[in-house]
Amino acid sequence: MSNIPLVIGYVGGVVEKNTKKAFVYSVVFTLGTAVTFIALGLIALLAIVAGKGNLLWGILLMFLYSIGHSALVIIAGTSISFVKKISNNEKYNKLGTALKFVMGFVILLIGLYMFWLAF
Repeated sequence: MSNIPLVIGYVGGVVEKNTKKAFVYSVVFTLGTAVTFIALGLIALLAIVAGKGNLLWGILLMFLYSIGHSALVIIAGTSISFVKKISNNEKYNKLGTALKFVMGFVILLIGLYMFWLAF
């Protein structure tokens, strides 16, 4: 979910060769999703800390939350050139298409299993 601003910015601006537009799209969508992530993370972490009553535990949880939240964004941001290189290779395009169908089928099976469990 935290990669959405990068994708929106890339598709909206870089593809059109407009880096300013890509930057603005990324910033706007990052600010929008940051509100959601911060609210949900803070509510959960503050509830845990309030239950324990330990300030150091709260500081550690907030630190780990920020590291975990930003690690995916950093990895996604630094791997765009690698993804562009792979996406131009015909061999990997065929593999990607096959992988899409396999993963789609797996998701469908998981959905049907969960539906079966509900009834």
